[in-house]
Amino acid sequence: MTESSDNPPPSAADAEKRAALAANLAEGAIVPPLVQPDLAGRDDLAIVACLTGASDDDAIFLPALDYCQIPSRIVRETGDLTAQLEDGAGLLLIGDEAVTDDVVGRLADWYGTQPLWSALPLVVVTGGDTGTLPALASAVQRIGASHHTVLPRPMRPETLLAVIYVAVRSRALQYSLRDRLGLLDAPDASPAEALAEELRTIYETAPIGLCLLDRDKRYVRINQRMADMNGVPVARHLGRRVDHVVPGLAQSVNLDMQRVLDTGEPALDREVVGETPARDGVERAWVEQWYPLRDHHGDVTGINVIAQEVTEQRQAREALRRAHAREKQINAELEMLVARRTGMLEQQAVELKRLTLALSRAEHEERKRLSEVLHGGLQQNLLATRIQLQDWAEQRGTTVPTTAMRLLDDALNLARTLSYELSPPLHPNASLREELDWVSQWSREHHGLTLELDIGAIGTEPGETPRLFLMQSLRELLVNVVKHAGVREARVRAREEAGQLVVSVSDRGSGFDPAVLEQLESREVGGFGLRTIRGRALALGGELKVCRRGGGGMEVSIRIPANKTD
Repeated sequence: MTESSDNPPPSAADAEKRAALAANLAEGAIVPPLVQPDLAGRDDLAIVACLTGASDDDAIFLPALDYCQIPSRIVRETGDLTAQLEDGAGLLLIGDEAVTDDVVGRLADWYGTQPLWSALPLVVVTGGDTGTLPALASAVQRIGASHHTVLPRPMRPETLLAVIYVAVRSRALQYSLRDRLGLLDAPDASPAEALAEELRTIYETAPIGLCLLDRDKRYVRINQRMADMNGVPVARHLGRRVDHVVPGLAQSVNLDMQRVLDTGEPALDREVVGETPARDGVERAWVEQWYPLRDHHGDVTGINVIAQEVTEQRQAREALRRAHAREKQINAELEMLVARRTGMLEQQAVELKRLTLALSRAEHEERKRLSEVLHGGLQQNLLATRIQLQDWAEQRGTTVPTTAMRLLDDALNLARTLSYELSPPLHPNASLREELDWVSQWSREHHGLTLELDIGAIGTEPGETPRLFLMQSLRELLVNVVKHAGVREARVRAREEAGQLVVSVSDRGSGFDPAVLEQLESREVGGFGLRTIRGRALALGGELKVCRRGGGGMEVSIRIPANKTD
């Protein structure tokens, strides 16, 4: 930190006190030093602090300036203020007591001579009296500082540091922009000449294409970016028509440009697509703005063109459009394939149901035929043989050997049993309750299994095919109970619910794994196990469910449509 030469240097005691205050600030600061290393120590970013008021300002400002790592110059006399600014500054810090008419006038003159890129940040510290704010705002407006901040007293050091860091970084960006655009100070040039030079530099170095066309669509002015887009040097544009320089674009722009010249209405966001000598054979795209240029009479004398190349964006949009179109086509093909496969599966399902029902009918007919063969053929032959043997023995006064009679009786009983099981001797119009009563009797007589029948209301009696399926399935399930459950009692329930005829078998035995049992049943050639029951239930539009009961044992339920008549 330095103080202007007209002011006495600080005493050793003041310096020691200031260092102690800075150290205390560093220990308790909320805002750490945020200045980048390449900005610290730069004189052109120095803080010019005009401190002419209360000693309370020194108690806050001086430690903060020592702490922030940015060069600073303290001004005690306002007459030295603009001279300090001429040496280069990153921020002007001033108390409201120093904002006199004389200071405001001199600062206004200094700000008015600054180039366009320059906007030195101004920070004014006020006493916080709201009544003085209008006058202070008017003074800041007269000075012409576009980047200004008003800080009320009292303030925390952290607040002051934050404002300083923001302002200095803003000033550093201004210097960076000046250097990139080559906007050097020209103290010997008039303001108009300096402005013209800066505008020319901005025009020439702009990252978008710029040009001016006269009423004949000849190039009057063009920047380097537009010349690079066209692939033709700047000098070869001037005085030549658009259709001579870039004939690949002329057809798409001539009519619209003429409309701008004739109507005086701008054409905005105009997409131009074509080829230029910059890349022969490659279609490129630009979004252009065409503004009419008018003279002091209001007549249109030309067109100002602003062009931004969007070739890559257009290619990306086109690629995305093609991808969406391809995706749509693939989805349509997939939908067609799924619909075709679904139709095939539905046809196969219908055919499978038809074959399953046909198989069930054929099996039933074969059972009936075998039952009739056993009953009308084998049984009658065995019975006739028994009678003839008895007659033969009586005629000769002897008896038929006991072993022979026992073998004949066993064969006769076996044939009768087979005929009985293949086709139960029920009336074709027997009800489901009567058939279940027969199953209960059959189960008790042949397997020693006692059934508890629970038959609910059944509105429609099943047809022949579903009835035979239910009876065959029920007997198979009861045989499974005898084989696997290890019990002599079971429960059979039959009811109609929600349009479904439900027949279930449950027990309280040891239970079994349905998956394991199904695997075992599927290995049986010609068997009528769970797998067969499930397949035929599906063919009838129903289902088979196997589950463990909460209190132990198993329950198997068969559901088929209640109105299934065939």
